[in-house]
Amino acid sequence: MKTRFYVAVGARGAARLTKGKPRMRAGEVAVAINLEIPDSAFRSPFVEANIEVPEGFIIKPELEAWLEPIEDEEGE
Repeated sequence: MKTRFYVAVGARGAARLTKGKPRMRAGEVAVAINLEIPDSAFRSPFVEANIEVPEGFIIKPELEAWLEPIEDEEGE
């Protein structure tokens, strides 16, 4: 079986799993995971895997904002 999903993880370790790209909350990072499991793995109720994401693979979003001054209306 092959599947793809996303795990959104907060700084304290709380995690949410979604099939589509998750809406991110403040302080979260999302990891896209492509998972391939042999059919024989479904004969045992527990499978364990360790995943390590190296620092160089983290994509940090860039945010640009344009601020325009509010003009005072005459008479106020």
